[in-house]
Amino acid sequence: MLLLFLIVVFGQLIDHFLYLRIDKQTPEVAPNVLLYVLEGILLISTIIFMFNSHWIISVLLVFYIVFIHVQYMPFKMTGTIYHFLLSVFFNGFMMNVIAYNSQTFAVTQTFLINTIPIVLMFIVLNLEVFNLKNIIINFKQITVFQRFPVISIVVCALALLSGFYFSLPSSSYYIVQILFVLISAVTMLPLLVKTQHEKQTQNKMNYIHAVTLIFTLLYSLSQLY
Repeated sequence: MLLLFLIVVFGQLIDHFLYLRIDKQTPEVAPNVLLYVLEGILLISTIIFMFNSHWIISVLLVFYIVFIHVQYMPFKMTGTIYHFLLSVFFNGFMMNVIAYNSQTFAVTQTFLINTIPIVLMFIVLNLEVFNLKNIIINFKQITVFQRFPVISIVVCALALLSGFYFSLPSSSYYIVQILFVLISAVTMLPLLVKTQHEKQTQNKMNYIHAVTLIFTLLYSLSQLY
């Protein structure tokens, strides 16, 4: 679990590093030595993890790490529909499969069905992140909730309702499930707020990642209780 945590954290740091250098074109805030350190830790953690995992999981993890890099170079995919689909697939689905298998050494049909709410939430949140990055890079004020307000709200509602349904039966008299829906819904309300400048846009992107974590943790608790 610790190794997988390191892989995810340093993978996301490398993702952000490449975003700053290639998409945002601010190499002065992302020195090369930092990239070397991040890549080294990621490589060591991945090799150790692979020695203790099934070969299929190791292959999937390699694909995830390759995706982190090739989305920026040599084929720049950021901002395209392919980038969006691959991001949802790897971050919303594949990494959950790898995490589950690393703890249980199996992937069941029930687990795959239970990932549906997470994938739905990743669809909306990743669309919003992509649009916010577009605002920072191209200074265009368009967000997913402004472009597709009804669709976005419907998908969010489906994620919450399906998460509630897949968490049944409840061993906490539905308390955990109700808290999961209410708290997740409240944390999503700031996504409707329109940002005014780059700093607010960056803060909103950071907040979206926090929303993803909150949703996933609460959904996991509702599955347990």
